[in-house]
Amino acid sequence: VAARHPIVWYKMDSMNPQPVAKNYGTFGTAADGYYPTDPTGGNTVLPGVTGPFASGFGADTKAFQSGTGQIINTGPGIPCGGGTPAMWSFTNSFTISAWALNNAGPMGANQQLLSQGSTSFRLVYDTAGYPHFYYFANNVLGAAAVSMGDWHFWAGVYDATAHTMALYIDGVQSGSTLTITAPSTGFTASELLIGGTPFYTLQDWIGNVAHAAIFTNALTSSQIGALYSAAMGCQAPVVVTPVFPTPSATCSTNSTYVFRPTFQLYCGSATYAWTLDSGSGPVAIPGATGATLAFQSV
Repeated sequence: VAARHPIVWYKMDSMNPQPVAKNYGTFGTAADGYYPTDPTGGNTVLPGVTGPFASGFGADTKAFQSGTGQIINTGPGIPCGGGTPAMWSFTNSFTISAWALNNAGPMGANQQLLSQGSTSFRLVYDTAGYPHFYYFANNVLGAAAVSMGDWHFWAGVYDATAHTMALYIDGVQSGSTLTITAPSTGFTASELLIGGTPFYTLQDWIGNVAHAAIFTNALTSSQIGALYSAAMGCQAPVVVTPVFPTPSATCSTNSTYVFRPTFQLYCGSATYAWTLDSGSGPVAIPGATGATLAFQSV
């Protein structure tokens, strides 16, 4: 993250009762966040809980946990920037990102992961569990729901040159790129909140958040993929689409059936080795070292 020179980067690595969410970005202490105190005693924001556990984060990572309660006026999110919201008023390219785990699933209201309010930018988990990236009235809807109980990497990108918006989940673009009319000015009246929104008191994020960052440029898809890969480390590839044929698939004389799996590769390059279950264990198929496997005239 640091190599991409974010203006803010909140690792959320502080422990209770530390009040400061330290900014490791180029804005320095001026953009520090502050863990709020819940006047009801509900402990709605708890720093120092377990963070993302992938190998790229190191052995002991932390996060903050946002609960279902609310804090007066602003919700339970962490306010950032020391009461100077103009620092978040972007009209040029920017990227916002965060690692987040939702432990409640879809609720009766949206949950805001990172937000400067309804007339600015925000990352939102909707009532059906789908991710959104908003900038003013423009909305990029993710193509698939985000599972609860798992850490996911969210990133929203606005490209001021191309006038486009894109949303990425776990390093891969989710949904279509949106072409928008460039805003004439940013919105300066509200503070940036992580885990909440300055406009509503009941749209807090229910779960854990770590490594929230803002960049003043539009990161490319490969750069976002690289951030995700660096965090995940070299874990085994994850199968996205299995290789099994459909129940009605046929492969008769002079025909070919191709097994074509897809998977998410986190780092390095892929090699392939296909095996056949002989009944007594897998047996290597000679010469089957490509990304697909074709059966002919079975």
